[in-house]
Amino acid sequence: MNEQNKSIDQGRNSMKRGVEAAGDAAKNAIDTIEDAGKAAVDRISDSIKDVTAR
Repeated sequence: MNEQNKSIDQGRNSMKRGVEAAGDAAKNAIDTIEDAGKAAVDRISDSIKDVTAR
């Protein structure tokens, strides 16, 4: 029974690490999307400034 409990604990720890890694990947993806959105807004803003300056 002790070996079975050890195996269950190892499985839980492995799943926990997997979930944490997935959460980190999701956060990185969100950060990348936010950065891309900010860059797009900056480019649009610059384009508007160029058009209004003419």
